[in-house]
Amino acid sequence: TGGARAINVGSGAALDIGITTAEDIALTATKTINLAATTVVDVLGTGGVLINSAAAAAISIGNDATTGTLSLGTGGARAINVGSGAALDIGITTAEDIALTATKTINLAATTVVDVLGTGGVLINSAAAAAISIGNDATTGTLSLGTGGARAI
Repeated sequence: TGGARAINVGSGAALDIGITTAEDIALTATKTINLAATTVVDVLGTGGVLINSAAAAAISIGNDATTGTLSLGTGGARAINVGSGAALDIGITTAEDIALTATKTINLAATTVVDVLGTGGVLINSAAAAAISIGNDATTGTLSLGTGGARAI
């Protein structure tokens, strides 16, 4: 009926509030929809979980001022994909170090150039007595060192 109303379901002593249906459940609002829990908000979709925005609105995850860890794909063996073939740019910005750690190889590949620029220098090292190899694949491209300015080699 007419007028603004609050609808309360359950009570402070309610253990569970369940909704069971074979149809879709739609939450629609002209303002924000908030999901809050004192422990965990768990979203599970047996057919997947999709998070999208209308038009060009941003999708923000972990954008509040708390300092908790942001974990992606930490349970099970998962592929983690960021961006798409149509992605314009994928940026990582931080005031701290970025650590890439793998128990196997870390591959950096681009269809044009992989550019490594360190304003404080670039270090290439190996652990223990492992070899450092540059230009060791079977291609025939030129290996250039110090060709773009007055550099000591």
